[in-house]
Amino acid sequence: VAEQEAAVEGRRRRELEEREQMLRREIERLRAQASALEARVAESAGEVSALEQVLGDARSEAEAEAKAHQRARAQGVAEVAAMHVRIERERGERVRAEQRAEAEGKARRVAEQEAALEGR
Repeated sequence: VAEQEAAVEGRRRRELEEREQMLRREIERLRAQASALEARVAESAGEVSALEQVLGDARSEAEAEAKAHQRARAQGVAEVAAMHVRIERERGERVRAEQRAEAEGKARRVAEQEAALEGR
C-alpha cells in the first residue's frame, strides 16, 4: 500500500512539475508577446508623431497660401478700384473739356453776334 501511495505521489509530483513547466513556458510566451506589442506601440507612437508634424506643416503651409491668396485678391481689388477712379477722373476731365469747349464756342458766337450788331 505504501508503494502504491508513493507511486501515486510520484505521479502527482511529475504531473505538477510538468504543469508548472508548461505554465512557465506560457508565461514566457506571453511576456515575449507583450514585449513585441510594446515595441509596436512605441513604433506607432513615433509614426503618429511624425504624421502630426507633417499635418502641422501642411496646415501652416495652407494658412500661408490662404493669406497670400487673400493679399493677392485684396491687391487685385485695389488695382481695379484704382483703375475705376482713373477712368472716372479721365471721364470727368473729358466732360469738363467738352463743357469748356462748348462754353468757349457759345462765347465766340455771342462775340461774333455782338460784333455783327455793332457793325450795323
